[in-house]
Amino acid sequence: MAAASIVAGCTSLPKENISGTWSASFGDSTMLIQLEKNEHWKWWSTRESPPPMPPSQEGRWFIHDGILVLRIEKTESDKLPEGLAFTFDVRKVSADRMTLYDLQMKKEEYWERTANKVQQDTR
Repeated sequence: MAAASIVAGCTSLPKENISGTWSASFGDSTMLIQLEKNEHWKWWSTRESPPPMPPSQEGRWFIHDGILVLRIEKTESDKLPEGLAFTFDVRKVSADRMTLYDLQMKKEEYWERTANKVQQDTR
């Protein structure tokens, strides 16, 4: 996969560049975020509901004006209801790392690409 460098404000980012499974630290927890090519996403907390458990949130994702939008359509959290969205300014994408800016938290975040797609328990 060729590395691509993206700057915030870009209006078009091929979904193939960011599709895949990513690992990110949030506080004292590690999250797994799976961005599928069909524009669906899933989010697991490795501490609370690690794969193969069902994801804690999932929905549809898209890029708009350089902003990654993760719209929540199904959630296990009463604090994050369906219809809300996580948004991140996309600063840079390479083959193994994505740099995002969380405007609400006022901080840069780094997502690392993981090797394998998450396998979910279907029992």
